[in-house]
Amino acid sequence: MVTNMKWRFLYAFSMLWMSTAIWGQNNIPEKFRNRYYKIQDLQMSDDRKHVAFNKAYQQSTDTVALVAANGSDSVLLDFPKTIRSAFTKTGNFFVRNTKNAELVLLPSLQKIRWEDIQGAEYSKDLNLILVLKDHLLQVVDDRGNLVRTVQDVHSVHNKEGNLFYTRKHDLQYQLHQLTERSSTLIFESKNEKLDVFQLSPYAYIVFELVEKQNDVHFIDILENHQAKLEHPSLTGISCLMQKPVQIVKGQIFMDLIVKTTPKDRSAVEIWYGNDNYIIEHTYDKGGNVFVLWNPYENKVIKLEDPESTRFFHNGSKKYVLAFDPLKHRDYTKKLPPFTLYRYDIASKKQELLADTGSVVYADPTGKYLATLKNDVWWLIDVETKAEVKIPLKTARAAYFSNDGKILLFENENSLTEYNTGSGKLRDLTVPKGYRSRIISDNYVPISPGSNINRTNFDHGKKLYVQLWNRSGNMTAIASYYKGRLEILMPPTEDYIGDLEVINDGSSLIYTRSNVNMPPQIWWKSKQSALVYDSKKQDQKATGIRSEKITAYNSEGKEVVGVLIYPLDFDKNKKYPMVTAIYESQTFESNKYLVDGMFGSTEGINGRHLVENGYFVFLPSIVYGARGAGFSALDCVDAQLDALQKYDFIDFSRVALIGHSHGGYETSFIATRSDRFATFVSGAGNSDLVRSFNSFNYNFKSPFFWQFEDGQYRMPGPFASNKELYIESSPVYHAENVKRPILLWAGKKDDNIIWDQSMEFYLALRRNNKKVTALFYPEDGHTISKIENRIDLYGRIYDWLDHHLKDVKKDWIQKMDN
Repeated sequence: MVTNMKWRFLYAFSMLWMSTAIWGQNNIPEKFRNRYYKIQDLQMSDDRKHVAFNKAYQQSTDTVALVAANGSDSVLLDFPKTIRSAFTKTGNFFVRNTKNAELVLLPSLQKIRWEDIQGAEYSKDLNLILVLKDHLLQVVDDRGNLVRTVQDVHSVHNKEGNLFYTRKHDLQYQLHQLTERSSTLIFESKNEKLDVFQLSPYAYIVFELVEKQNDVHFIDILENHQAKLEHPSLTGISCLMQKPVQIVKGQIFMDLIVKTTPKDRSAVEIWYGNDNYIIEHTYDKGGNVFVLWNPYENKVIKLEDPESTRFFHNGSKKYVLAFDPLKHRDYTKKLPPFTLYRYDIASKKQELLADTGSVVYADPTGKYLATLKNDVWWLIDVETKAEVKIPLKTARAAYFSNDGKILLFENENSLTEYNTGSGKLRDLTVPKGYRSRIISDNYVPISPGSNINRTNFDHGKKLYVQLWNRSGNMTAIASYYKGRLEILMPPTEDYIGDLEVINDGSSLIYTRSNVNMPPQIWWKSKQSALVYDSKKQDQKATGIRSEKITAYNSEGKEVVGVLIYPLDFDKNKKYPMVTAIYESQTFESNKYLVDGMFGSTEGINGRHLVENGYFVFLPSIVYGARGAGFSALDCVDAQLDALQKYDFIDFSRVALIGHSHGGYETSFIATRSDRFATFVSGAGNSDLVRSFNSFNYNFKSPFFWQFEDGQYRMPGPFASNKELYIESSPVYHAENVKRPILLWAGKKDDNIIWDQSMEFYLALRRNNKKVTALFYPEDGHTISKIENRIDLYGRIYDWLDHHLKDVKKDWIQKMDN
């Protein structure tokens, strides 16, 4: 079960997009189609007159819309199947798809169009457009004027704003970098496939594909020097794991992926009881090779050490850092701590640097690391190896200033500022009950696969901070500048998302929406201004309302659920209710409801339910010492008690539904409660004993951590809590289920194996319970095949109508015969 809801949704969403693209929206039955869109990927022109965004449908997000930034509710132009788009320096709009490119001149909307192209790119740094068609490269300015042409060009590339092209000359392929007035020849080869990484204004790394592997070249055009990377162990280079780093002149750090010989899958595997490296049984070992290369002296050092399997560059001019990500991994925690080593580039010696926690932040100068270790934050000086305890226990993430002098911590009830020189710690107060989140793109993983990141902000510019109150689901926006925190937008119940800082840092744009308000785009500088309102797409939304329901569990802890009312609600009627469960869901109170086959719970769409006469209730759960199952039951009961005052809810017609961890909680509650008329449980665990002692092939890890340090919140391992694990397992209490239950799972689920649903089905069947199970042979933890998704959603809606509205369905009635 994915522990982060956002990524759980994004994964399901991405699977659905791919499947729908293949199957086609027109083949989807009317009631399952997605007509309304959300807004993402905001762009604003430098003159602040126009905005572009991607329309996010469940089947695609590649339609870019262009609007005037004047509060309009109309789209000027739509561009389907877009793969590149950007505003130019003069405020025009460049856009391309796989076959065509356009330059829209604004505000006239006149189009300059290039059809059947091989490629097209725009660079804001050069303010030039490259269009490749029939091997003729056209260099165009941002008003559409032809600047020059180049013959015999085979490909164009935009690498971080730098434009490159490959042309054929005689029998050679030439790699050129475009400049404002001409171009510079970088490299020549008889091979066509060339990739380039710019290290400095004059230095480059070029990958040349030769017979299914890459040769790596260094080029210094200022000194007219070339070198080829050569080392006995560097054969079969397939790609780079990260962009090469020129630490200093003459020292390049590279993380290379090399082809490995697949292991013999028929050979015996030996799994030792003291082995922290058992996950290596699941993949071919040895794909990463780390090197330091001096191309001026043709010296290559392959970085390897018995204590370290991973190396990374933290920004230092003197060191490369190293660690073994599996050394401390005993699989009882989701993320293990690290022992970091320091490799001295000059002396070529490696020595112990520090023991850290499971999350490490590096400053851009390479001087400091920050880490949370044993619930205490520490600042580590990479050069002196000194460790300073920061008197701060709670924080969510850390950001260094560009010069490393200030360290900002996202925190509850504050944004915390730490001076790395003086050691002074200062809380910048935010409204009570709010947590801070820094809005920044400068959060860069520097050791992929481990939680080691470079974070930074420009201390000379405004830094924007989002503030969020969990219990009230309220959001505010603040700015941090030179030690001061200023509230820019007071708390609102609207959902604030997709915040993008405008290039110069003086303002930002963001989306604003609510359950009854389709997304709007706002611009915030000194004042706030409405840029675009998408209300035209969805006139019905204004008739939807939600309400936060506050209750207290048996331990007196506050839980806040979300009640969404049926469309065209009439207080004099009684309505059935669908309760969808998954951890804390207070944040759903202001989410705009789109139609289709996607929602907060796999298998149902909230918009469809409220348009068809259902209340939708999203309870929240706070967890106690007895684990997830008993906590869920306790909190759901408390919130249902709080709803009893609403006469318009028919409490004899209430369903409970959940997926993944919510599926487990649904099955558990089904064995303990008679408050529901029916249950729907998808892809959930039923036997915690079996799951605890299983190997999870989705996470490629024993599953201990999910119980001891993850969603199940158990107080310890099975051996110390046998009775609680058994009591918390629905399969051992199937005889207590009193209402009909629908189970479903994908038989290719590597996360929660489908046997968990099958075994619960069999236990229910053996105890003569009313159970039906749906198993999808070609699907996994979420249902991605569109025909199966239609089947699942249709059957769940049938199930709810059958049991809550007495609309009989033949396929369900077979269970009663």
